[in-house]
Amino acid sequence: GLKMPAFNPLLPSNMPVEFALMSAGHVSYVGEPLSVVVARSYTEALDACECIDLTLKADSEAGLDTRSDPIFTTTFNNFDANACADESEEIVVSASLHSSRVVALALEPRGLISRYLAESDSFHISLGSQTPSRAQSDFAHVLKVPLSKVRVSMVDVGGAFGSKSSLYPEELIVALCSQRLRKTIKWVSTRSEDFLSGMHGRGSKLGGAVSLSRAGRIQSFKADIEFDLGAWLPYSAAVPLRNACRILPGPYQVPRIKIKGDAYLSHKAPMNIYRGAGR
Repeated sequence: GLKMPAFNPLLPSNMPVEFALMSAGHVSYVGEPLSVVVARSYTEALDACECIDLTLKADSEAGLDTRSDPIFTTTFNNFDANACADESEEIVVSASLHSSRVVALALEPRGLISRYLAESDSFHISLGSQTPSRAQSDFAHVLKVPLSKVRVSMVDVGGAFGSKSSLYPEELIVALCSQRLRKTIKWVSTRSEDFLSGMHGRGSKLGGAVSLSRAGRIQSFKADIEFDLGAWLPYSAAVPLRNACRILPGPYQVPRIKIKGDAYLSHKAPMNIYRGAGR
């Protein structure tokens, strides 16, 4: 079946994984595209959706497990476990922090228009995106046409903040419908659909400890960070984890640092960069 574009190759994954453009017999998360309806009007499309018969069976042993091996791991460590601690290191402060998932929401919902141009056998796609060049490449990859056959244009991107840095399955599916029907196809998400299947941000857990001398000087810093990346990986899905790890402990001079970050897949909407991305 058709696959989503690859994620950032500069952020290596611990497991080779591909994600389907649309569900084919297995559902991974609420909001995953299951079927496509193309109609002459919005009302006709809604009526046609009533003809779709869907039966789901829960399988607790299938699919993705947040406690499986991490798909991304990042470490920053200059900690020598055999080194003697400073005799004045007497105070340890620890904390557990949970940053909830948030919907990466702009004022306007997602949407695009894919035009098939018969005279040149090419496509003109209009959408709001932060990464027009990569969007062009991803559309060409899924459509299986040369890059020169795809033109991507944006008039008003609107709010983005990271949530429009990767293409969604729906956007790629619209382009495929335009190709197969050889027509102009328009799609606009509803606000409810954006809540269900749009990109999310944040979603981290941190357990850390700081050791200090009685004089108040930081001696060491340790932290374990986890990110839940959801059911499929946008291009920059691992960036928040990497950022969260590499900026600790901030502006402070700390002689010993031990930071480990892990990211997992789960039965949730995808995680992406969003307003600070892990910072």
